[in-house]
Amino acid sequence: MVQEATTQPEGKKEGGSLLQLAAIVEESHDAIIGKTLDGIITSWNGGATKMFGYLPEEVIGKPMTNLFPPELKDELPRLLEKVRRGEIIADYDSIWLRKDGTRADVEFSISPVHTEGSAIIGASLVGRDITARKTAEESMRQTQLIVENSYDAGGAAKMFGYTAQESIGKNISFLAPPEMQDEMPKLLERIKAGEVIADYDTVRVRKDGSRIAVALSISPIKTEDGAIIGASLVKRDIRARKKAEESMRQIQLIVENSYDAIIGERWRSKNVWLYGTRINWQKHFLLGAA
Repeated sequence: MVQEATTQPEGKKEGGSLLQLAAIVEESHDAIIGKTLDGIITSWNGGATKMFGYLPEEVIGKPMTNLFPPELKDELPRLLEKVRRGEIIADYDSIWLRKDGTRADVEFSISPVHTEGSAIIGASLVGRDITARKTAEESMRQTQLIVENSYDAGGAAKMFGYTAQESIGKNISFLAPPEMQDEMPKLLERIKAGEVIADYDTVRVRKDGSRIAVALSISPIKTEDGAIIGASLVKRDIRARKKAEESMRQIQLIVENSYDAIIGERWRSKNVWLYGTRINWQKHFLLGAA
């Protein structure tokens, strides 16, 4: 038995491929823009509309420099001169204007468009909005400046004795004593749930093996869309506070167990404090007495 193979005509197959390619370009999340070597927009996809707010009919046939702020108007002509010579511009950061006048940080690449004879007749540009990334980078830069210029710069090294090179890349639990190794994983689970942990008292171990009382504050680090990608941790040395609290506790025990009556009175007030085992039975009669 002979089976006949059916194939589409070459022209029909090619037309289908072009339609598929056009659909991919139109639905791309990135802005894909065609233009002449003089910077006149010739095509504008759906990603560009979403990114900048203009419909194709509002921009096609117009200079692409309209998308640039005044101080960057000469940027595109310089780049197109390189493309005219056959160069490819890759991952170029710039600032463009949206239709509503707001500015967008954009990363784009420009490639020359060739004829079959290799003549350069235009340029294709693929761009993506990196405003969120730039905002996060600036936030991190500001945080770094604050930390580096703070009064306690290098505080972690001073507190624990480890240099940055000795600490970075290690699990944060390496500072915890053996019996508290499960503490940080439990705290980080709470951070993953979006919780902020403030003034959590615990103990950590220095490089020399000595222990130090610290208060931890841990906050989630979030992306602009709210995804939690890490945690920031601030540790404070609270040895002085702990020592003062222990001294107060010892004094309180001594006073409360004293055989003698120890009476405290607030100046110009009727409040009276009464301590001492010998007269505990009548304490409640005197508190607040004149």
